[in-house]
Amino acid sequence: MVHGLEELPRLPGGCAATVGNFDGVHLGHQRILAQARAASQQRNLPLAAVTFEPAPVRLLAPQKAPEPLMHLEQRTGALGAAGADTVVVLHTTRELLNMPAETFIRQVIVDRLAAAAVVEGDNFFFGHNRTGNVQMLAQMGRTLGFEVQVAEPVMIELDGRPVRISSSLIRQLIREGRVSDAARGLGRPYAMRGAAIRGHGRGTTLGYPTANLDCGQQLIPADGVYAGRALLGDTIFPAAVSVGTRPTFGRLSRAVEAYLLDYAGGPLYGSVLEVQVLQRLRGQQKYGKVEDLLAQMEQDVQHVRDSLKP
Repeated sequence: MVHGLEELPRLPGGCAATVGNFDGVHLGHQRILAQARAASQQRNLPLAAVTFEPAPVRLLAPQKAPEPLMHLEQRTGALGAAGADTVVVLHTTRELLNMPAETFIRQVIVDRLAAAAVVEGDNFFFGHNRTGNVQMLAQMGRTLGFEVQVAEPVMIELDGRPVRISSSLIRQLIREGRVSDAARGLGRPYAMRGAAIRGHGRGTTLGYPTANLDCGQQLIPADGVYAGRALLGDTIFPAAVSVGTRPTFGRLSRAVEAYLLDYAGGPLYGSVLEVQVLQRLRGQQKYGKVEDLLAQMEQDVQHVRDSLKP
């Protein structure tokens, strides 16, 4: 990962490149990366993926900025897994956002990246006021000596109709708790990442010690109980994941809690976990008696085991 174009070493012969937010690195993004990878291999050049941190909308209209699907470390890792040899992180500034589209092409695509080929989606916009598009990019590419390819969008059938995969669609599905549908668009389960922090300790009291996850600004699924997996270091544990305000105990602050099945270690405070949510088992419920809650938790744990069987 390279932070800023200034740190990018000069690439002998240039590169193939793709530029975008890439939030989620979903199947649409993966198609762009695969096409860019093919273009790089045809030319025997490395593939550079350029992304922005934070997303430009967080500076332009912070009140409208959606929660990100990924932390930066997750995004850069996914871009590498999708075929990028180098991931360049452009730090989003007012100066960058005010750069005219033509200047962005000359200074970033040509001068710094020395791109021989650029692959984008048909909805790629860039430059001041988003005036740049793939048509402008292709036109200037013919003059400045790089090829532009446009990747076709990826469609899936959802609720009986074909829909285009996008980061916005993935966010909508996750907000609705439809994590299995979101996984179809992502090409993998949705994963939350964060440090385990101290909670109220109720899980330990009940016999189900949980790791409370601090996900920062990352999008959290709809309230409910999910079957999932937790990655702790190099070990994967089945996990029952609860999202919500724990109404049985008087509606506390909203939290993400993961009970790692078969984990026999000590407290996880400070450990970094990645928690995948695979299937929503039920919505959040309020129980009149703790005994009823315990019975339901026992069922939830069994449902997690059953759902993760090969």
